[in-house]
Amino acid sequence: MEPFSWLLAANILVWLGLGGYTLFLSRQQQRLCKRLQQLEHTRRQTSSLPDKP
Repeated sequence: MEPFSWLLAANILVWLGLGGYTLFLSRQQQRLCKRLQQLEHTRRQTSSLPDKP
């Protein structure tokens, strides 16, 4: 392979890696947001329950 071909291949691999990492972070953020909403919903439900003697 010519040096330019190696450079192009390395560039493509770097961008694919960055894109994959960004996708991974995005999915993790979605999971965390969903979990936070579940916790907030549970907290609202438990705070509205009457106190037990």
